[in-house]
Amino acid sequence: MENILIPHKGLNELTLYSCFDDVIRYLDENKVSYRIDIQDNGECTVKYNWRIVVVNDSIKLFFSEGNLKLFKITVENSNEVKLPNGICVGMDIEDALRIDAKLEYNDWDEIYESGNDYYLEDSLETGLVVSINVYIKEMDLDDFDLCQW
Repeated sequence: MENILIPHKGLNELTLYSCFDDVIRYLDENKVSYRIDIQDNGECTVKYNWRIVVVNDSIKLFFSEGNLKLFKITVENSNEVKLPNGICVGMDIEDALRIDAKLEYNDWDEIYESGNDYYLEDSLETGLVVSINVYIKEMDLDDFDLCQW
């Protein structure tokens, strides 16, 4: 099975907006190795921590404790997962820019954002894509942190 990371959808059975308990149950039933990290957001205006489920040290699933729904999927350390356009981790960022002409560098966040609803992070040292991120559409809204999605 090919692993395609689809913007605003997800990765195979791991779909955005899924509930935390459902994802954990799926991982357990399929004997998938994972750990759960907590990102402390206590100093933010809205103090919901994030639960980050790290699958096989290559996929991160982000849940806000405000509603425990999957809002972002990040792929790192694996070139086995690709976007529908073929972009993958480990690819030269220049090749990614040729594949997706909508990619633009965001100086503030130091990422490449696409009008195709994903973003890439690259390494300044190697020039390679180090992560691919897909997310829910509400992540761009000012009230995202309130978790009313």
